[in-house]
Amino acid sequence: MEVRYPFGYGLSYTDFEISNIKVNKRDIRDSETMTVNVDVKNIGAMAGKEVVQLYVQDHTGTAVRPDKELKGFEAVYLQPGERKTVTMELDKRSFAWFNEEIGDWYAATGDYTFLIGNSSRNIAQVIDNVNQKEYNIGKGR
Repeated sequence: MEVRYPFGYGLSYTDFEISNIKVNKRDIRDSETMTVNVDVKNIGAMAGKEVVQLYVQDHTGTAVRPDKELKGFEAVYLQPGERKTVTMELDKRSFAWFNEEIGDWYAATGDYTFLIGNSSRNIAQVIDNVNQKEYNIGKGR
């Protein structure tokens, strides 16, 4: 069943453009972080605030996971014509879920997709084939 109002749904008096998504690396290990940058531009006639959302999709097939999981967001206030770069960092927890079989947090080796938008249904930019190396995060970390 589709929800009537998806996460991030809202109205604005202006319009925004989300573009130019970049990651600083395609592979990440458990001791590393990954930086995601995206440009946001107010293309409307009035000042306004946009909430940029970063979702991750797991393509490893290791477990049943949601279609996309929110892993970061940032609100940006922009004047008409103004552009800003939003930066979000992902670490090992961004790819992990609690695996009841091992009683610990776990992230599977394999490909993930990053999706950037202003709601869970309005995805503006996608980066495919981001690779996560397998690890257990460990209790209490």
